Amino acid sequence: MAALARSCLGLIAREAGKRSTAKAVTYAFMHWCVAMTVAYLITGNWRAALAIGLVEPAVQTIAYTLHERVWSRV
Repeated sequence: MAALARSCLGLIAREAGKRSTAKAVTYAFMHWCVAMTVAYLITGNWRAALAIGLVEPAVQTIAYTLHERVWSRV
């Protein structure tokens, strides 16, 4: 019985990790689209918008992931 419980808990932990990864990836894509659009509306320059759109969401996604992990322990 204890072995079954450990097995189930391991599966749940792996699924939570996969869900967290999928959440971060989809958030990164959405953030990239928003950041690039806003940057273009502000600058009127597609090159600047692309540069901002690539850098800012990447940094923000890392910050978001760390933030989520900290809050999951609170």
